[in-house]
Amino acid sequence: MDLEALLLVILLLLHQALCSRFNLEQVIPRASFERASVRKGEDALFVCQYGPMINFNRSQAIISFPHGGKYFSHITPAPPPGINITFDARRNAFVVRVLAVELEDAGKYSCYYALGGDDKVTLIDSETRERSDTLTVMVPTSPPKIDGPYLHPVRAGQQVNLTCTVLTSLPGASVTWLDGAGDGHQLRQRPVTTHTPYPKAPELITSTSVLTLTPSREHDRKEIFCRAINDADLTPKNASVVLDVRYEPTVRVSMWPSLVDSEVSKVTLTCSWDANPALRSFRWFIDDTRLNETSSKLELHGVSKATHKDKVVRCEASNGIGDTASDFTTLQFVEKPEFVEEPAGQSVVLGDAFELHCAAKGVPEPRIEWKRQGYDKVIATGRTLSVHPARYTDTGVYVCRAIVHNTYTAESAARVDVFGRPSLLAERTKYSRVGGMATLQCSVSTRVTNPLRFFWTHHDQTFEEGQFLDKYLVEKKVLNESWTLLLTILDLKEENFGDYNCTAYNMAGDSTVTVALMQPQEEQAEFSLMMLGLCVAGALLLVTTTILASAVCYCKAGKGETEQKCDMPPSYRVDMSSGHTNMSGGQDYVDMEGMMGGGGGGGG
Repeated sequence: MDLEALLLVILLLLHQALCSRFNLEQVIPRASFERASVRKGEDALFVCQYGPMINFNRSQAIISFPHGGKYFSHITPAPPPGINITFDARRNAFVVRVLAVELEDAGKYSCYYALGGDDKVTLIDSETRERSDTLTVMVPTSPPKIDGPYLHPVRAGQQVNLTCTVLTSLPGASVTWLDGAGDGHQLRQRPVTTHTPYPKAPELITSTSVLTLTPSREHDRKEIFCRAINDADLTPKNASVVLDVRYEPTVRVSMWPSLVDSEVSKVTLTCSWDANPALRSFRWFIDDTRLNETSSKLELHGVSKATHKDKVVRCEASNGIGDTASDFTTLQFVEKPEFVEEPAGQSVVLGDAFELHCAAKGVPEPRIEWKRQGYDKVIATGRTLSVHPARYTDTGVYVCRAIVHNTYTAESAARVDVFGRPSLLAERTKYSRVGGMATLQCSVSTRVTNPLRFFWTHHDQTFEEGQFLDKYLVEKKVLNESWTLLLTILDLKEENFGDYNCTAYNMAGDSTVTVALMQPQEEQAEFSLMMLGLCVAGALLLVTTTILASAVCYCKAGKGETEQKCDMPPSYRVDMSSGHTNMSGGQDYVDMEGMMGGGGGGGG
């Protein structure tokens, strides 16, 4: 062994001893692609960065590539074709640019650290001194293709498979099926998608999606889209087919006018259809008699109620798929409305609910409207008018109106009376004389009440409406929008005077008012004046007696004695000689002799 080889071995052993003190991150901190996945034709950038302790004077940076076992060393800077390598001194890194990548550029790229400064390369512990990254090359999807013609014939109700193929892509394509336009809704049916290697380039993937559906007439002329996409290109690619769904026909017969009036003599019938293939010929029948018309329209002339009422007109057609389609209509004539149920009048308690019912027949079926009599506004429609709760203002006449064909009408009316507890009005006092007659009056409004019973009572007697007993006559009349109950009493006696009670009763309750029958005021006045006269006369007699008893104060003891005065109270002095009373308070006196006469003076 020469000296140079010995020194190399010694340096190798020494370097191994020193490097054992450093981990891989210190030797090669980074070995990675800026983008690990790139599309075919794009550039890929791979960076090999070495630690600052690495001295490239006595060592080498080595980069390996996936294709052909090729290596690169900075001592022999000859990279493979299509690869550009530069050194970034600031980062102490080699930058590898793979130009316009192809499928063969995909794979593992590694960074090594090796000893040796010439063409001889000695790797140092490659298992622990190697860092690598993997490059993935993506290929966008090829345009998808759906098997079969663009206008795809299918039959309604029969299962069909639609196959969409994406020949090449990497990674495999994601395939979805859409209903309608390209941005429509995803179909509910779940397709089955498989991925297999593309025979001409096994690195690529062929994706096949099979959609199984059972078309109906709703799918006819509807475009179905197959959409393919993968990570290499997020712009979807579409393929589509239009389903030509063959289905059996349906027909519908319509008539104009829809109802025949007595004045109309021509009727046009149309046989509308839906079919694929299209219908070309039609058959018309009246009842079971076939007509000569073969188009989709039939005109009937001279139509009358006498000859065509309830005749059945039928249309038939076929397109060779499924059964023959058929539909019919009946010739109907307008019939004026007739009531089968008319509203009934009723009396309703205030606050309760009430309903009016009305039904009519006619052709077509009559339309029912409700109005208040005297008003144009429609307050309800249908067979029943409901009101809750009933108010006094709901009293009135309600009209049920049946309308046919917007031409013929019929009306029926009913009155509804809303009543509450009776409220009575009466003249509370009535005057009459013994031997005379009296009429007592009691009223209740016809607008708010409906009295079921209306009567008078006096003591234990009851006087009913329409009664004529002895001298009592009871009458019921309508006066000033009020029910009035009149009680007439003939040949009045003392016992006929007093209180009379008028009572009205209905479903809502009852009410009573009292009327007093009394004698006239003038008879009572005469009696009062007579009593007053008697009282005044008695008072005057009492005053006169008192004055006479008080006037004599002194009496003469005998004949020839001196006359003595009798003092009177100052307010009353009676001059007996003159026969009057002096109220002035003077010194008049009573002359007893004058009062007793001359005989008295001589008698002693």
